[in-house]
Amino acid sequence: MPPARALKQLGAPSWQLLDEAASNRGLEEMAVLLRELTAHVRAEAPELLSKVDSTGVLLDETSTALRALVAAHLEARA
Repeated sequence: MPPARALKQLGAPSWQLLDEAASNRGLEEMAVLLRELTAHVRAEAPELLSKVDSTGVLLDETSTALRALVAAHLEARA
């Protein structure tokens, strides 16, 4: 599973982290945010995306770490 897809489909929406960000952005702006978010996670902790990409499963430990990175990035952009 590609990293952006992992964030979009497995993690961020289920954590409701993107709800506010999505509510005031158009589709193109949301696509940019997802690309930036993926780049941030890839830069800060590439092993997290590798785990999801290789297994297709988002385990609790990986989910917790990924959630923290996503939340921090979204807060910094707010």
